[in-house]
Amino acid sequence: MPATNCQIVFFWRVILFLLILLPRIIFPNDWKTDTLQVLSGDSVIVLSHRYILPSSIELKYITSDTLQFDSLKIDALTGRISRFIPPPNKVGIIASYQFLNLNIPTQKIINPPPRIYLPRRPDKNEEEIKVSSSKLKTSTNYDFLKSGTLYRGVTIGSESGLSLKSGLNLELQGKISEDISIIGTLTDQNIPIQPEGNTQTLDEIDKVFIKIKMPNEQITLGDYELSLPAGKLGSYHRKLQGIYGESDRKFGKTAIGGAVTKGQYYSNFFNGEEGNQGPYQLCGKDGETAIIVLAGTEKIWINGKALSRGENADYVIDYSTGEVTFNPKQLITSESRITVDFQYSNFVYTKNIWLAKNSTSFFNEKLQLSAGFINESDDRENPIELQISKSDKLRLKSAGDNEMAALQSTIQEDSSGVYILEDSILVFAGIGKGTHSAVFYNVGKQGQYKKKYAADYVFFEWVDKSDPSVSQSEKEEAVYLPAKPLKLPKKQQLYHVSGILKPTENFSILSEFAISDYDRNTFSSYDDLDNRGNAINVETSFSTPMSRIGKLSFSGKFREEGERFNPIDRHQVVEYRRKWDLPSDSTQGEKCYEGSIKYNLKDALLCGIEGGAFSQGDIHSERYKVGGTLNCKLFEKNEFYQERITRTDG
Repeated sequence: MPATNCQIVFFWRVILFLLILLPRIIFPNDWKTDTLQVLSGDSVIVLSHRYILPSSIELKYITSDTLQFDSLKIDALTGRISRFIPPPNKVGIIASYQFLNLNIPTQKIINPPPRIYLPRRPDKNEEEIKVSSSKLKTSTNYDFLKSGTLYRGVTIGSESGLSLKSGLNLELQGKISEDISIIGTLTDQNIPIQPEGNTQTLDEIDKVFIKIKMPNEQITLGDYELSLPAGKLGSYHRKLQGIYGESDRKFGKTAIGGAVTKGQYYSNFFNGEEGNQGPYQLCGKDGETAIIVLAGTEKIWINGKALSRGENADYVIDYSTGEVTFNPKQLITSESRITVDFQYSNFVYTKNIWLAKNSTSFFNEKLQLSAGFINESDDRENPIELQISKSDKLRLKSAGDNEMAALQSTIQEDSSGVYILEDSILVFAGIGKGTHSAVFYNVGKQGQYKKKYAADYVFFEWVDKSDPSVSQSEKEEAVYLPAKPLKLPKKQQLYHVSGILKPTENFSILSEFAISDYDRNTFSSYDDLDNRGNAINVETSFSTPMSRIGKLSFSGKFREEGERFNPIDRHQVVEYRRKWDLPSDSTQGEKCYEGSIKYNLKDALLCGIEGGAFSQGDIHSERYKVGGTLNCKLFEKNEFYQERITRTDG
């Protein structure tokens, strides 16, 4: 029955009464009278209690004269009354007021403006103290900066009762000893919010880390971005969460770390659409679009040119949906070749990472040697949102590297379902007329159900592929099963060694060798014989001066990758596919020779010729490029070249 106007008015009166009465019941008000002595020159009065009710304050002199306090400023939280006109002589004041008798700690916020830590320089007028070498230095006065927020709060609800909340956000910077400094951001909050991708620099509110610096070592704990250069085959760039340490000693440089990735690395390549600025949807390794791109991990190129993020730059990105939109400054056409590298999370597995690298040099750094190891593995025992039962693990163990061999049934009993289960086959019975329900997935040729459309709903129908009377088109449409393919936990390892010989400033040789181990299913030992592959890369360069302002340089490259080699990060130029006119970005099984001759005239003119040959299976490609760059006052960064690429298949 609808409420009448009188009932509505009565309801709101009750609510208003409770709002006024409830605080007084929970926190009863007490009266207090203070007799204060105000000295000559005092402009602030401090009452004996906090949490004052400003409307209840009465001030008067001991002489019974009422004190006018219209111009006074009352701080109810601390009980301070300021802007008091200083009396010429000592006077007595009587203050009567009501206060809340609560014992809540005051809120403490320390948030000075950030500043860069610089060691304190002694003043010119300071006396120099000379300490003899026999005495120990015991001073511990170091410039250590702390800023942040510490808060506490009380929440009262009609149904939830009373609850206390507190939080800490702290930033540290400075020295804790003579040789050790620290930089860090700490918080006890877990903020699942990513910054917006419409600015050039990101304010990562969830980044928590501590970095400890020592004379020869540096340790980072928490969130950090790792950039580990190691030639062409072993470079590694990730956004990680864990621990990472570096040491720089006489015998060499060492780096070691253990971390968990917030996402996995992948690269998308696609052509733009004429006049369509976006949004363009990014997808994961398995073609899934329900992904979250990790903020700040994306790198975008168009036709080999790197772009910058921001509303006033080239593009903006929605990290929560994985969509990229290009600004009018960067017009998109059908000739736009778009490449996007990024890290993303698909909520299946987290990745555990272990890495180590050591490099050393000999003969005044004329010979440099390095070796490294990187391990990325899905945490199969602790999936994020995937539920794996014992029977599912048995399927995964017997599946080998075939993801479609590990299927998890989605058939469930449902009194209001749409299917009836007959001899393990789902038969459509009608909306709400069945006994079972299921979710169907596209599994390709293994499918046994086809999708059918009714007036206002969609259902799936079983197809007997062994029946010769069933048409071939119907069999091709049957690509669905009431089963979900289980994501296989993967592990990828890379072993890398390299050496650089540079006997003179004008001559150098780089050689590197890498072995990859890619296990597509860590639950299973089947199909593991094809996990390993190797690659080799050799580069040499030589330059000689031709005059005081000119220099002639030569370079040569050879690279070969096995058919089972799996790089762990991007190791080729962005336009590598176009460079050799390849059908895909895969470099497995390739063999490549390249060479170039260039002449540099005081950086004003750079011209030369380069060429090479490429082979990968039945694909053979040859290319050459002749041209240069003119850079002077009249012609600034003008490029001219002619390029020819010839590819044959078979």
